[in-house]
Amino acid sequence: MKKILFPTDFSPVALNAYKYAVEFAKVTGASIDILYVYPFPITGSEEYVHPDQIQAIIRERERVAMKKMKAFCESCPFDNIGKKIAQHSIFEEQDIIEQSKKNIYDLVIMGTKGERNRLDKFMGSITTRTMMNAGCPVLAIPENAKFEGIKQIVYATTMNSKDKHFLTELTKFKTQFKAEVQFLHVSSDPESGATEKIVLPDYSSKFVNFSVVSNPSVMEGIDEFISKNKVDILALYIPKRGLWERLFHTSFTKKMTFHTETPLLVFHG
Repeated sequence: MKKILFPTDFSPVALNAYKYAVEFAKVTGASIDILYVYPFPITGSEEYVHPDQIQAIIRERERVAMKKMKAFCESCPFDNIGKKIAQHSIFEEQDIIEQSKKNIYDLVIMGTKGERNRLDKFMGSITTRTMMNAGCPVLAIPENAKFEGIKQIVYATTMNSKDKHFLTELTKFKTQFKAEVQFLHVSSDPESGATEKIVLPDYSSKFVNFSVVSNPSVMEGIDEFISKNKVDILALYIPKRGLWERLFHTSFTKKMTFHTETPLLVFHG
C-alpha cells in the first residue's frame, strides 16, 4: 500500500479518523493525501455578483482552508504527508469520489458518525456515497474507534461465488498486518448450519475460520457476533449489481456505518 486519500471537514470525528489513518499508514508505509472540499461561495439566492468578487471569495476561502489544514495536520504530526488539497465544490462527495478515481490511491480513509441530527445525517450520507462509488476500497472510521493494531478482520459474506475476487484483495490487505480473517454468514434460516466452503488462493485447504449466525436481521446478527468477539475491522464486498440490489446494498451499508463502532472496510467489484 503506497497512497491513502483522507477527506476531512476538520471536525472532531475527522480528527479521530485522521489519528487512525496516521497509525494505519505507519504500519503500511503509505503516504496520506489530505482533501478538504468546501462549498462553492454562491448559492443562487444572491443578487448578481461580479466574477472578480467570486474569485476573491474563493481565494479567501482557500486561504482559510489551508490555514485550517495546517492546524489540523499539526494536531497529529506525521512525516509522510503528501498533497494537501483544498477545493470548492457544490457536491462534496462527488469531488471525493472523482479524486479517488485517479488511480493513484490504494485506500480512502474517512470518519463517520451516527445519525443524531440533520447535520449528522448529511455527513453520514457523504461517507456512504463515497463508500458506494469510490475508485478504491474505503475504510470508514466511527467516531469512537481507536487504532490498536489490526489482528482480526471479519468478512460478512452472503456466500456468493463472486466473493473470490474480493478475497484475493482481502488477502493482500491482511498480509500487511499479519491479521486473521474470520468469515461470517448471517442466516435467517434457524436450521441453517451447512454452508459452502470458500478456498483462498494462498491456503492449501478449505478456509476453516467460518461462523454462521442465525438472525432474521443481518445487521443484528453482525452486531451479535461483534459484541462477543474482538473485531478490529468489519469488511464487506459490494459487487456491481442491478438497480434494486444496489438500492438494497446502499441502504444496508449506510445503516452499518452507523450501527457499529468497528471500522468498516468496503471493497467494490
